[in-house]
Amino acid sequence: MKFSFLFLLMMTTFSVQGFAQDGGDELYHPYITAGGKMGSQRDLGETEAFLPIMQKEDSLLYGNLRWKDDSGPGWEANAGIGYRTIHQNDVILGAYVMGDQRETENHNRIRQITLGAEAMTDTHDLRINAYLPEGSKKLVASDSSSFKVGTQVFIEGADTFEQGAPGFDIEAGQKIPLSGIDLRLYVAGYHFKQPNADDMNGARLRLRAQTEDLNILDQDVQFQFNAEAQNDNIRNDSYLFGAKIIVPLGKTSKHSLSRLQTRMTEIPHRDIDIVVAKS
Repeated sequence: MKFSFLFLLMMTTFSVQGFAQDGGDELYHPYITAGGKMGSQRDLGETEAFLPIMQKEDSLLYGNLRWKDDSGPGWEANAGIGYRTIHQNDVILGAYVMGDQRETENHNRIRQITLGAEAMTDTHDLRINAYLPEGSKKLVASDSSSFKVGTQVFIEGADTFEQGAPGFDIEAGQKIPLSGIDLRLYVAGYHFKQPNADDMNGARLRLRAQTEDLNILDQDVQFQFNAEAQNDNIRNDSYLFGAKIIVPLGKTSKHSLSRLQTRMTEIPHRDIDIVVAKS
């Protein structure tokens, strides 16, 4: 699965790059990212592609591919489509749907659909995501024992299962004025339903800093740095610190973009992976 998804991402990237060679008249261009995160509980490697499909000056239909590899045996792949439009020249309204698949450390495949809606201005963000996993349980371990009473043999025990946890999150963001870098602070709350256990409730604080275009070896690139802290009643505290490079594909636009238009190609933020509950 890893190799097939990476091959798909690579082929899509080369195809879009070839298509974009004559795309100087287009406002919004595809790009890829590559980076990683170091955390208090695990480390992650991630690559992603943002792929415009249809566009006008004030609207954009796009595709999004993401691959994430865990420092443990797990991984996750995501693919989806989204739409954004600029409303009254001062706010971006958008919606998206993503298909997610995660292989857990127990080598179980769990799938879900993510539905999201967002509103963005140059300085503020508001976003909500709903996570709808498949309902089937996956066996983790079977623990049984037998004992004899008289002439009868009894078997007792309990199996352990895991499955995706349905839930949602809401995030609000604010730009912090700083020259030469796009610095934004985000605050989020989340809730996930846990079968046969207390529901998960928590909060997340996220800081994102992104550079302006930097020319490296005749290629314009950007760098993004992230710091994230979250706490909930199930997983307690966790922290992640990450960095990634953003590489545009094809020729850059002949047209200058407004500050609001530059946000049309930001990848929508959602939970870092499928939340898994055990029962």
